[in-house]
Amino acid sequence: KPGRERRGAPTRERFDALLQCWVGCDARDEGALPNLLRRLAEPRSADYRRFAKVASALPADRRTGAVACCRFAFGRCSRAGCAYAHVAASNKKKLRPLADLLDDVDDFRRGGGRGDWWAALDLAAAAPDDDNNSESGDDHALVSRSPSGSDVSGSSPGSLRADFGGRRGGEKRLRFENLEALEGDACAGLSGLSLDGPRLLALALPRCGGLEYLDVLAPRCTFLDLSGCARLSAVALDRGALSALGVASLAHCQLLAEPFLHKFVDHCRHLTHLDVYGAALAGQSGHRDTKKSKAGTLHGDPTRVKHKSKAGLEKLKAGRPHLQIVKTRKEHEAPANAMRTTLDLRLG
Repeated sequence: KPGRERRGAPTRERFDALLQCWVGCDARDEGALPNLLRRLAEPRSADYRRFAKVASALPADRRTGAVACCRFAFGRCSRAGCAYAHVAASNKKKLRPLADLLDDVDDFRRGGGRGDWWAALDLAAAAPDDDNNSESGDDHALVSRSPSGSDVSGSSPGSLRADFGGRRGGEKRLRFENLEALEGDACAGLSGLSLDGPRLLALALPRCGGLEYLDVLAPRCTFLDLSGCARLSAVALDRGALSALGVASLAHCQLLAEPFLHKFVDHCRHLTHLDVYGAALAGQSGHRDTKKSKAGTLHGDPTRVKHKSKAGLEKLKAGRPHLQIVKTRKEHEAPANAMRTTLDLRLG
């Protein structure tokens, strides 16, 4: 409708858990940074993909699995209640573009009277947006019936959590008899989903930065998009769960370890297209570099040389000649890959 802001428009501010900053900007704000923020609000834009690649290089806390706080890595975050892990990062040079972006966005928001990034998250949690309530009342009603009793009206990656269907290994899955497709883009407050969908054909949860586990019993599901779920560390592969998958995107799922990827491919025997760009296994390097200099010593520091796993990416295709694996940036950003891994549920 004229004069009404379209839901999800680039002018609508939201917190992006992967980039660790607010994106989107009011259309009345002009300048290079506001224009960049509006482009970053569109996850399929080139600018978002560029910074998402940098964010995927952030390390994770080995104890909790939480993604590192980029601000802390550069000495700019001392919050005890930070939703991200306060661990050191050795690749600061690679993370510098993201750190500069966070500095610019934080300064821009403070100058506009919006306060610190975390204060804005707390405010959003305390006062849910009226437009969201009016346009998605059913969603909030469902959240209120969640067994965990959590409210996800805010956008904080850690302070607010919604656990649909009970805690991991706890209560039964939520059952939807007639649900055929489910899409939730950038639902930062969603920490887990346990679902039984006998007729579910497609499940898309891209950029859900708070999602930690997925337990979906959907024997007819052929499409799965979990790209950008940086905290996802567990996906249940029970008998009949996702066994009919043909296309799956696990891009930037940094915590899905190599053994899981092999188990996932073995479980989904009908899989023909798998995007693992930015995932843990795709980020591993090649064989150990044994090239020697004239002095007979290894180039660089030998302790920093990465090893290639015995079961690398090429092993995923063993006995699967029709399986296409997307593992490089060029393959990930190719239009053909975007068409196969993007779910469009718009009417008409």
